[in-house]
Amino acid sequence: DSGIRGRGGGGFPTGLKWRFAHNNKAKVKYIICNADEGDPGAFMDRSVLESDPHSVLEGMAVAGFAIGADHGGFMLKARLVQALKAQGYTVADLGTHSSEPCDYPKIGYKVASAVAAGRFARGILLCKSGIGIAMAANKVPGVRAAVCSDLFDAEKSRQHNNANVLVLGAQKLRASEAEAIMERWLGTPFEVGTRHARRVRQITAIEARVRRG
Repeated sequence: DSGIRGRGGGGFPTGLKWRFAHNNKAKVKYIICNADEGDPGAFMDRSVLESDPHSVLEGMAVAGFAIGADHGGFMLKARLVQALKAQGYTVADLGTHSSEPCDYPKIGYKVASAVAAGRFARGILLCKSGIGIAMAANKVPGVRAAVCSDLFDAEKSRQHNNANVLVLGAQKLRASEAEAIMERWLGTPFEVGTRHARRVRQITAIEARVRRG
């Protein structure tokens, strides 16, 4: 943590909360709120923010990850939690905590809502295929959950889509593959200030229209 935090100042709009944090593990310099992409846990370079201070959104980003899985992803989740902690990440395991059958929508909502509320920078979800729990997570406004089956998916979901929740299919991936995908996803920044930012804003606008009815 750089220790730089507050409201306004340094060329940033007044009345907005912001926070810088250095994160070697994620291979980015700062964690900050990003109004353009509507992501309370977006990773951005400080130089970008200083050139466009109005991209800062009210809210405070946190440097931590929430993870959750149903019974189909329970064992792989434990492996990923262990890997994250070994790398020095702060991880909140939001369940399930046994191999007993459970309902994936509840777990998906729990992780997704925590990310959308800004309690965690990003989230990770697992079920057997990844599909069902991703559907549940994407019902939460502000969440962009991406099912990733390989390194290409992981990289592009971050670079182009600013995915803030990684979803893995536990029965489709070996543990080593899942770890590699997770590491690539965590270490890939969003391409701020490109055509992809415009497209993510369009997704956010669609979401807002649907909410208004």
